Amino acid sequence: MEAYLEAMDPGVLMAAVYGFPEFKEKDKPVGDELNNSKWNAKARSILFRSISKVEFNSVRSAKDAHVIWTKLSEMNEGTRDECEERYKVILDKLNEFKMLPHENANQMYSCFNILVEELNDLNISPLKPIDVIRRILGILPKEKYANIVTIYHNKDLSTVSITQLLVHMLLSPSIAYSIFPKQSPPTLHPYYRVISRYKLQNSPMAVRKPSLNPNTCQKSPK
Repeated sequence: MEAYLEAMDPGVLMAAVYGFPEFKEKDKPVGDELNNSKWNAKARSILFRSISKVEFNSVRSAKDAHVIWTKLSEMNEGTRDECEERYKVILDKLNEFKMLPHENANQMYSCFNILVEELNDLNISPLKPIDVIRRILGILPKEKYANIVTIYHNKDLSTVSITQLLVHMLLSPSIAYSIFPKQSPPTLHPYYRVISRYKLQNSPMAVRKPSLNPNTCQKSPK
């Protein structure tokens, strides 16, 4: 609903969600108060057209759009105490969340993000992107994503996006090989096998086989 109000006019969003100061002289708006009065009226009209008859009967006498918004929020989301109870329930679900063995990064995140969005919608203590990344790293199965956890524990997570982490999780076999070249994973994509073999062959530490060209071969003395 907030996105719809903002799309109509930022002033309408301000009138409904945050409200405006009272007029210095009641019923006699001047200057910016005139614009505030227009935005308030427009916000009331939009809210009245967006609610059911039962909800309308509960708020129709309100003249302030912010008062209407607050009452509708309490009716649909509950009071502050009820929101805090819901917050605790959702937070417990987040703390107990685990990645299933058959899930990939996108499947896991789609389920995880539902809880994050529900938690943030309560506006009590929203999770920041860096908090979400820390939680994702904490639920990754160590036997499958040990390399990812190792890499990100040594990085500044404030510079990392959630999308970047998910992409690295999907490419975890190749990342593991680039970090730990001696541990070639059995599921490494053929493309990365070819690249890795080329790197090893051109490495200064690679062992060269003797040439089989007869013109360059020297016979050992008898």
